[in-house]
Amino acid sequence: DQYKHYCTDLREYDEEITLSIEHIIKESKTKTRKILLLGHSTGGLIAIQYACSGLRHADIDAIILTSPYLATIESTPIESALIRILMNLHKSQDVDAGWYGRSIHVSDKGEWNFDLNKKPIDKLRLHGSFFSAVHRVQQDLVKRRITVKCPVLFMCSNRSMRANKTWRDEYAA
Repeated sequence: DQYKHYCTDLREYDEEITLSIEHIIKESKTKTRKILLLGHSTGGLIAIQYACSGLRHADIDAIILTSPYLATIESTPIESALIRILMNLHKSQDVDAGWYGRSIHVSDKGEWNFDLNKKPIDKLRLHGSFFSAVHRVQQDLVKRRITVKCPVLFMCSNRSMRANKTWRDEYAA
C-alpha cells in the first residue's frame, strides 16, 4: 500500500522527471522545443535538486518555482520538537492541513473543485522520513552553494503569517 506524503529520499522523483523529459524530447515535432520544469512547495525543492544533478538536467531550459520549500519554515518550539522526534524515530503524525487547501476548495472559502482524496484539506499524515529527506536536500543546497545553469522564475508571497484556528479574510489577500 502506498502512503501519501511519504518518501525517504527526494531523488525518488528523479526517474519520473527523467522519463518525462525523455518523452517530451522523443515526441517533439520541432527543434525549437523548450523544457520548463515547474515546482511548487516541496516540488520546487525537487526541481532545483534535479536541475543541479538529475540525469537530464542539461535538457532543462528554464525552471518556474512557486513558493518553493527551499528553507525550513518558521515553527514554534513545540512544532520543532515534534518534527525532530518524527525525523529521528521515522514515525508519522496527523497534522492540521491549515487554511491553504480550505482557502482554494469550493467546499469552504475557495473556487476550485479538486479531488479531496488526492489533496485532502483537513488533515495530513506526515512522516518523519519525509522531513528527513527534505531537510537533507535543504542542507545540501546550502552547503554546496548550488548554481543552476538555466533561467529561474521564482514566485512567492510577499508576506507570511501564522494561521489561526479561525478564518481571517487576510488569508485570501
